[in-house]
Amino acid sequence: MNSTQRRVILLGFVVILVMGLFPPWRKTLLEHPQTGSVNLTYMRTGEFYSYEMHDGYKLLSQPRHEEDHGGLNTFHQRVDTSLLLCQWFLVSAVTGIIVMFLGDRR
Repeated sequence: MNSTQRRVILLGFVVILVMGLFPPWRKTLLEHPQTGSVNLTYMRTGEFYSYEMHDGYKLLSQPRHEEDHGGLNTFHQRVDTSLLLCQWFLVSAVTGIIVMFLGDRR
């Protein structure tokens, strides 16, 4: 393994580390189907819509923001682990391909 290959592997590890520190987040929103707002009566009976959407990239230790209405959350944030794992896989694959092409020709 030559020095260029080692640098590429180190760069791949650094990219994966930064991706882990700033992961993708998902947000789940709850709202009443008719009023478009949160209504505790309808939430308790399960008559509400749930929307899930991408919520950007944030520092892993950044606190999650949740609105609390009588013990019920109007939205909840979580790390999008499936997207993060796909990103890590792609970085690993691209790093491996680059290292392979930078190998010594015999």
